[in-house]
Amino acid sequence: MAYGHSGMLPDLLRDEPDLNPLVAHVWTWFLELQSSRASYGYGPMPITWADIFHWQQITKTQPAAWELRALRMMDSAYLEQARKK
Repeated sequence: MAYGHSGMLPDLLRDEPDLNPLVAHVWTWFLELQSSRASYGYGPMPITWADIFHWQQITKTQPAAWELRALRMMDSAYLEQARKK
């Protein structure tokens, strides 16, 4: 399982079940996109459609529509939590 930038598993996730293998790849994709996320000085910027497009071109990945929606939902959840810090 990938843990993000630190390589450490956050305490909040220690007791969580593993991701279903049918969707785990979307989490991996999100982490790839997340690693090149821009910041504007006050916090992280959203992952844009242009970011996703360029990631697709570089990785030769063609996500299905539901996978793209999932990526956007993950990004929204991430940004919501980042604003609370």
